[in-house]
Amino acid sequence: MIGRFPLLAMTLGLIGIVFSPAKLHAAVVADPAYGFTGSSQFAWSLAYACVLIVSSYAAGLPEVPRRPGQIVAASIVAPATAAIGVSLAQLALGDALLPRFVVFGTAAVAAPWLVHSVVLRDGR
Repeated sequence: MIGRFPLLAMTLGLIGIVFSPAKLHAAVVADPAYGFTGSSQFAWSLAYACVLIVSSYAAGLPEVPRRPGQIVAASIVAPATAAIGVSLAQLALGDALLPRFVVFGTAAVAAPWLVHSVVLRDGR
């Protein structure tokens, strides 16, 4: 059985990893800037965070992987799966639900965070 802290750290970290670039995009990158919480970007960011958390948990993180290779593989597969899923949803709906900056930036930052979550679990 896994302790609560690594799972909580993984979950809260992934939420922060999704919302940080989304908020940055709304305030700085987008021209003109827009209110993040009042836009559809907030809801889609929340949905993306949920997909990322579910795909991470489905990959067995932070509990299952035992060897370093398994940890790294699961930590890459989970955010890649979530990014592909959101990208396919955007294609199917014909609308840019989230900027690519948010989707792929999140995937790049989430992988090291997931490795860190497993390290928290093992106390290494």
